[in-house]
Amino acid sequence: MKPKIYLAGAMEFAPDVGADWREKASALLESKGFRFFNPCIDEGGTFAQHNFKNHDEFHAAKTADFKKFQKCMNEVARVDLVQVASAQYVLAYITPGLGGGTVGEMTAARYIFDTPVIAVLHPDTKLEKTSGWLLACCDKIFTDFETATSYIAQRYEDER
Repeated sequence: MKPKIYLAGAMEFAPDVGADWREKASALLESKGFRFFNPCIDEGGTFAQHNFKNHDEFHAAKTADFKKFQKCMNEVARVDLVQVASAQYVLAYITPGLGGGTVGEMTAARYIFDTPVIAVLHPDTKLEKTSGWLLACCDKIFTDFETATSYIAQRYEDER
């Protein structure tokens, strides 16, 4: 069975909650026979379990009902980190203004789970302006998903 890839990247303040790049990456990975975990798909279920109808309602709870927000966010983080722990690779999208979740996922993958982190740098993100912490988590950095997913496929074949 081919390995599972966790798709790490901004969601909270990203346009379209980070769904667009994950759909593109998912299609490329699927075409190569890989499994993947897309947190955009799972997060809706967690929101529903905590009685949030959508992202706007969830974010409004930061000030309206912090305990409810925090309880839901703790579950989101737990689910995501369990998925990172079970992944054989992490494909991360490094964008301007990257949030804490992606940093946590990349750090856990690299330093706790010893999972390779393959990154794609967003066109508006300059390498020299990117956090050294994030860069240290990366095994390899690319500028597009096609090359990154091809690298993962080749690396997997080489490691078999």
